[in-house]
Amino acid sequence: MSRYNYMNITKKCPLCNKLGIFEIFTYFGRLNCINFEIGDKVIWEKFNSVSKGGRPDNGDLLSLGWTECKNCECELDARIDIKNDIVCSVDIFNSNHSTDDEK
Repeated sequence: MSRYNYMNITKKCPLCNKLGIFEIFTYFGRLNCINFEIGDKVIWEKFNSVSKGGRPDNGDLLSLGWTECKNCECELDARIDIKNDIVCSVDIFNSNHSTDDEK
């Protein structure tokens, strides 16, 4: 069984441009199916490296995740920006066609 965290975020799909709710699967911090929202404080694994859920320097991390659009059924990547242990922003994009969509 895989361990992960997730976020639900409302955004426009960068491919079909339709507004939707995206369930983003993430792999940072303590992996325990935690539902993060923007503004939440990340709980890190003590004594682990960043790749195993440990705290990065200053609590700053640009993490990747994945999701899919329920409208056009495309698979998308997600960037989650964490500053000082706080989830600050999320962007979804097609890894083949990066976008500067609003955060």
